[in-house]
Amino acid sequence: MPARATFLPFGIGVRFCIGMHFALTEATLSLSMLLQHFRFVHEGVPPEMDMAVTIRPKGGMSLIITPVEEGQHSLIS
Repeated sequence: MPARATFLPFGIGVRFCIGMHFALTEATLSLSMLLQHFRFVHEGVPPEMDMAVTIRPKGGMSLIITPVEEGQHSLIS
């Protein structure tokens, strides 16, 4: 049994969220649409990772987001 303060966004065991698969599919599709239309660039020192329940950049992370012009391919830098 997980600790009481543990964050489990979709639950666990027999009482898991029935919308879990839909939510994960929706998030994947949304991300793929964003990557088709925008370019995300991170400049500077790579962020230090903060490992809590999830892995995230310590202190946040600045990105430069620019629209992809017609005929160009989006790149992840």
